[in-house]
Amino acid sequence: MRATEPRADDESLSPQLKVDLLPVELLIELLRPLTTNDLARVDQVSHAFHSAPQATQLATERPQSVVEQALRRRAAEGGHAVPEALGGEATWQQLLLWQERRRRWGTQQVVECGAHHRVFVDASGGVLTCGSERFFPGVLGHGTLTGEHKVVALPTVVPGLKGVRVVSVAASPVYTIALTESGLLYTWGMGERGSLGHGNERDIHTPKLVEALQAMRVVGVAASVKYGLARTDAGRLFQWGALGNRAISAEIASADPNCLLVPTLVTALQAVKVVDMEAGSSFSLALSDAGRVYSWGYGADGRLGHGSPAHQLTAPTMIEALEPHKIVSVKGCNHCLAISDAGRVFSWGAGDNGCLGHGNEEEQLTPKLIEALQEVNVVVVEAGLMHSIAVTEDGQTYSWGSGKNGALGHGNTVADSQFTPKRIEALQGLWVVGAKADNQCSLAVTATGKVYGWGRYLEGEYEPGVSLPQLYPSLQL
Repeated sequence: MRATEPRADDESLSPQLKVDLLPVELLIELLRPLTTNDLARVDQVSHAFHSAPQATQLATERPQSVVEQALRRRAAEGGHAVPEALGGEATWQQLLLWQERRRRWGTQQVVECGAHHRVFVDASGGVLTCGSERFFPGVLGHGTLTGEHKVVALPTVVPGLKGVRVVSVAASPVYTIALTESGLLYTWGMGERGSLGHGNERDIHTPKLVEALQAMRVVGVAASVKYGLARTDAGRLFQWGALGNRAISAEIASADPNCLLVPTLVTALQAVKVVDMEAGSSFSLALSDAGRVYSWGYGADGRLGHGSPAHQLTAPTMIEALEPHKIVSVKGCNHCLAISDAGRVFSWGAGDNGCLGHGNEEEQLTPKLIEALQEVNVVVVEAGLMHSIAVTEDGQTYSWGSGKNGALGHGNTVADSQFTPKRIEALQGLWVVGAKADNQCSLAVTATGKVYGWGRYLEGEYEPGVSLPQLYPSLQL
């Protein structure tokens, strides 16, 4: 070795150069045990891991960074498919990291819509909100706001959550939930009928820890207008707030027929492991690890999926029409959507404005396959009040239902309805990985962490409808 050549044990070498000298296989093995969040941080800060190693692939192969190779190996070992081609502006590392997050958290939601407010989780785990508190005090979490309309026009960090890393949020019109990486739950907003889970009905204008769940590790949350749901890592489901759906023990129901002031175990589901759930307008859905869907509550328009237009169930009941399929995700509002492990989408419930995607406005009393989506592999669905969204494995976004105030993103703001799923052309060239649909509002997040919004109330109470997706320039998720 010439004197001018560096040696691996030379103390004068920079840490960067020392890492570069390690075998690629060793680097991959060092990275493989890291959590998804830690891998994302490594990818962001280390050139040695982010860039492709020299002379590790054939000349005809596309160079792959060490992080990408580690992520691909983890996906292969878990039996998970990796897209054959990369589209849009995302890098392979970004896309593979998002896929891992989705597999780990399932219902992790980093963008959320309330009736007049929006909630976001940024790349550092901080929570930002914007919108109006004129009708629903406290939902933004910034303390007591002043002014006639009480508006926070731009996404602004919620100061009460500094120092904790949030991974998922849920929002109803009247309150907001934040779930931390360590499994703790914070709520704020209007506390009527115990909707915040703090043992009383007081309104809270800044985030407060839900102490009743502090001893458990919560991994998923959902929010309806006046009640909330939380599931733990052990698959146990808890409910609090108004008891219109009554999925609780008979003892509790007779003791307090109106509401639960603190999170309480749904005893009827103790025999199953819950891996996903949804809090609809007046009903709930729960998904077991075996891929079975349970529903309970008030079943107007067939939203419970059991074949009756007006049926009320006080205990979770399996939806038999979905039993031949293994379901991996459920969503619901006045209508419901479910994704099978094959990427097929089923819908049922109210069919107003074509929100079920079957080409008409008829209610559907039992789950029915959306034929227009059979040729694509769907990984995310969202059920808004009057419209629906689907995101495919290759990052394409489809919407259907009511187009009022531009909620569908197809360029029109009048109340035109789309009766079957239609691709949002304005999002072409972007790799969408998540979405949210609410009342006349929609959000989409890309693999690069950018957020696009369209429809009504994007920033405040009187914000006019936006017919095409527009970027939130200050957000990086």
